[in-house]
Amino acid sequence: MKTLLLILVTLLSINYAYSQRIKESELPAPVKAKFQALHPDIKNVSWIKHKNGDYEAEFTQNKSEYGVSIDSLGTLKETEKDMKVSDLSKEIHDYIVKNHPGYTITEVAQITYTDGKPVYEVEITKGKESFDLLFDSSFKYVKKGHF
Repeated sequence: MKTLLLILVTLLSINYAYSQRIKESELPAPVKAKFQALHPDIKNVSWIKHKNGDYEAEFTQNKSEYGVSIDSLGTLKETEKDMKVSDLSKEIHDYIVKNHPGYTITEVAQITYTDGKPVYEVEITKGKESFDLLFDSSFKYVKKGHF
């Protein structure tokens, strides 16, 4: 268990080391143009450059937190919207209660890829253990992991 935890911490550290906050002035023109086309009224944006070369805009709109990922050519990859646990579907709640008893839902996000269909990422925790569950647009379980 300690070895697994050490590996996880190492991987997260490596990922963090390859993702960095950047200034808007450091964005490629296609990324900036795409974001402005999608969200012309959003002005207070934090930018992250990921190790894979994608850029992520983080911002708040209508009291909800968003993340928008755009590749260096200006192609939208995904939009992530944080959700309240209480807004999660009954089907997902029921799945977690049945298949992961004793776990608490700690974070929820709706992710929309370019196909327009949302998926739901749900982080659950029990003691010091936590992981994510992914559900499709019909609220059906897809997979477990750390996304």
